[in-house]
Parts: sequence; structure tokens; C-alpha cells
Amino acid sequence: MFDGRFRVQVEKVVRPVGETLRKTGLSPDHLTLLGMLVAVAAAVSIGAGALQLGLFLVICSALPDLLDGALAKASNSASQRGAFFDSVVDRVTDALLFGGVAWFFATTKDPGCRSFRSRSWACRC
Repeated sequence: MFDGRFRVQVEKVVRPVGETLRKTGLSPDHLTLLGMLVAVAAAVSIGAGALQLGLFLVICSALPDLLDGALAKASNSASQRGAFFDSVVDRVTDALLFGGVAWFFATTKDPGCRSFRSRSWACRC
């Protein structure tokens, strides 16, 4: 998730959390699926117009995704299959969230984009 200059600092923080999660018996796949379930709730919230709740849930859905790799390393279960599964679920999560945003704009008469009227061709309010 984090490449470049932040990777070392982030790994220092999440490594102890991964060790703690290892003791719970959860697998990295459990965390990956938990993140996707929270993203479903975020997409539904955004689509229904509860944007603040949706934002909170988007942030919450990123936490399991951050920690699944740390848990895989701590439990010595990192694999290509797990990395592929995580990557696919990440793309499904992205699609769900974009779907929630599309649902919001498709079903909201005035989505509050008046300030973009003069600056954006994409918003036809």
C-alpha cells in the first residue's frame, strides 16, 4: 500500500499490530474480507446520501487492508495467492465505492454541486 519513503515508517507502526492480530487466530483473508464488507456499507451509505457516515466507513474499510499484510508477515503466511486475493478484493472495493458515488449522483436531484457549475463540465446541475 505504501511505497517509497513512507513504507519503513508505516511498517514500524503496523508490525506490532500484526503480531497482536496473529494471536487472535484471524487470517489475513479474514481482514481482507472484513474491509470489503465495511466498503459495502460505505457504498450503501454514500449512495443513500449519508456522506459523512460513508466517509467514516471508507476510512474504516482501509484499516483492515492496511493490516492484512502485517498479519500475513507476522503469521508467516504471506503468499502470492494472498497478495493476488488482496489485490482483487481491493479492485472490487474500489468498484463498490465508485458505484456508491454513482448511485448518489444518479438518485439525488440536487447533489450540492452548484459551486462547480462554472468550473466543471461534468456537473450538469
